[in-house]
Amino acid sequence: MSGIPLDPLSVSYSGLALRGITLNYQTTYTEGYNGTVQYQLTQHDSVEAGYVGSQARHLEASRGQNNVTQLLPPGTPLTRTANYIPFPDFGAGMPFFGTIGNSGYNSLQTKWVHQASKGLDLLAGYTLGRAVTDAGDSLSGVGVSGYRAPGIVPISYDTGLASFNITHSFVASGTYQLPVGSEKEFLGSMNRAVE
Repeated sequence: MSGIPLDPLSVSYSGLALRGITLNYQTTYTEGYNGTVQYQLTQHDSVEAGYVGSQARHLEASRGQNNVTQLLPPGTPLTRTANYIPFPDFGAGMPFFGTIGNSGYNSLQTKWVHQASKGLDLLAGYTLGRAVTDAGDSLSGVGVSGYRAPGIVPISYDTGLASFNITHSFVASGTYQLPVGSEKEFLGSMNRAVE
């Protein structure tokens, strides 16, 4: 192993970033709930309205380590924070993951169904929803980042709309059953096995 310096004093650690995961890692869980009412307007029309919600707790989030731990004087450049972090020889904002994130979803979901004669069905639905979180989605690489002051206040102060939030959603669809086959207008005497 000649040519490899083994002297720890010859290693420059200035700006070195370390990655960490909390020792008290908690299991993420979700809870979902809903309530729906349905009313038949006519023989062929019905409407439905419901509340649907969910919440998730202990989501993995990285608030970083070695962050600034006090409010900086106005005009302090972000490149000059070494005097305001606990370990100035190491990189600021090193990744440190913990199960500290939360999210929630609440929505009003409505639906109208029309069952017309001769096999035509129509459906229209509208959802008014809101998804909020203070944690990102580590699987897709999308989410909340850049917490304002994670070394001073909890990340829950930075709860906001989730990247996947869709406030308004309208869908419409229809199906039509062809009048072909047994007990239908065309080829009504067809054998069930052939159908």
